[in-house]
Amino acid sequence: MEKQAVEKKLDARETVRDLLHKNKEQILALVPHHLDAERMLQIALVAIRRTPKLAECHPATLIGAVIESLRMGLEPGAGAGESWLVPFENKKKRRVEVVLVPDYRGLLKLIRRSGEVGAVIAEVVREGDEFDYGVSEGGPHLNWKPGQKRGSATHFFCGVWNRSRILIASSVMTPEEINEHAKRFARAYEDGPWQTDFRAMGIKTVIRRTAKQAPTSSEVQRAVELDEKAMLGIPQDLGILADPDETATPENGGSQLNEQDAMPRAVESAQPSAPAEAGAQLPSPNDVPKFRLTPEGPVEMK
Repeated sequence: MEKQAVEKKLDARETVRDLLHKNKEQILALVPHHLDAERMLQIALVAIRRTPKLAECHPATLIGAVIESLRMGLEPGAGAGESWLVPFENKKKRRVEVVLVPDYRGLLKLIRRSGEVGAVIAEVVREGDEFDYGVSEGGPHLNWKPGQKRGSATHFFCGVWNRSRILIASSVMTPEEINEHAKRFARAYEDGPWQTDFRAMGIKTVIRRTAKQAPTSSEVQRAVELDEKAMLGIPQDLGILADPDETATPENGGSQLNEQDAMPRAVESAQPSAPAEAGAQLPSPNDVPKFRLTPEGPVEMK
């Protein structure tokens, strides 16, 4: 019996591998031109090999999750990477599906790639750090300098500056606010990363909140949407991308609360510039200047 179960898993993985190769041209055509499409696809295959449970998910949802991750330019992985492929039980359709969960590193990558953004920083403030934020006559400000001796976390923050080094969006939350938010909205709060990697989940919470204020790309907004659906336990219906016969989940379940309304108010920021027009050419990652955060604000690194 055990041998049959092992063979069944191996057969499922072979089926998934065949499906990925069958859809290879469609998948590679969607990968942004500045990325290595073949490498991205190989990373997806490695992720599936590392997580056997993925091979037991509905194939269309797995292919759809890979397509969506690569379309946004995020490397799908089963470990610390730019996005995660996670098995999810869709009770409406009575099957296990693949959910695409952007990692906070992936969200930062997408924000940096947006045309209006010069720098974005998300971090944890600890006891002993110098930290100041608010709104003054000169506009919104956010200053942070790590101390030599650092203690417990006091704040999580994310700041986005434009190319003129002006702060255009920011979010600051205490660990208590992060925890209360997670208890209210996270479907898997009791286990998983909320319990094993609170730092990463807290950083992602303020990044997601800041992304809604900043003049970011459609890829950023899509990643935020997918992340919120995963957190609330709402099906993403990614199988539609791979199979025209797939349909959206009827009566999409999950929390009826609006996450944005429940979040503590952000530091008020200046009105951001209008987003780049649809179809405008975005700079490549190599063209975006790199910054380090100083008490006087972000300083470009030569």
